[in-house]
Amino acid sequence: MRIHTDKINSGTIYDTARGVGAHAYRVEPHGSRSHSSAYEVNLEGSSPRRTQNDRDRYAATYDQWGHFLAALYSVDPSMQAGPYKNVSDFKAKTHGAY
Repeated sequence: MRIHTDKINSGTIYDTARGVGAHAYRVEPHGSRSHSSAYEVNLEGSSPRRTQNDRDRYAATYDQWGHFLAALYSVDPSMQAGPYKNVSDFKAKTHGAY
């Protein structure tokens, strides 16, 4: 998932993933036109399904992703992540589950 942010760095991404029981196995920096930086993030977690990028890893669950993004949004509410434009959009689309 591509994350566009003004406040989050790669260390925050790795720490946040660990905090939700996942592992950020790919955090690649990218440029962003809308924010000061962007990262392409892949999470490994406890899903029984394999990741799309690395068939030797198990994907993060929907809930692991939800808790991960919610924690990042607490640091940067204006962050854009995948289909979510900001924290309000994230809460609306996930029906406040996280």
